[in-house]
Amino acid sequence: MRLACLWVPDFLLQALRRSLPELAEAPLAIAAGPLPRDPIVAVSAEAAEMGVPVGVTAAQVRSRAPAVLVRVTPPAVAAAAGEALADVAGSFSPRIRRSRPGEVM
Repeated sequence: MRLACLWVPDFLLQALRRSLPELAEAPLAIAAGPLPRDPIVAVSAEAAEMGVPVGVTAAQVRSRAPAVLVRVTPPAVAAAAGEALADVAGSFSPRIRRSRPGEVM
């Protein structure tokens, strides 16, 4: 039996960049929700270079690194990216399984 897995690191970040190409090289941090206390779940390489780690709050990012854009990935954007990932997987195998956002087996 052969098994393949497609995994997109920082799926929510990549999904947002897929829908908004103008953010392709922007310092970007993805928050879990819209509130200032919501944690950051993904950061771009540009934001990481500015000292922004995953796990801090959106408010902390805004105060420490004001040049970093803090965004929340809309559910529809994440769903569309998940569908695209499933389509890619489906081109290799008729049997696929979605496990987590950004992961197809």
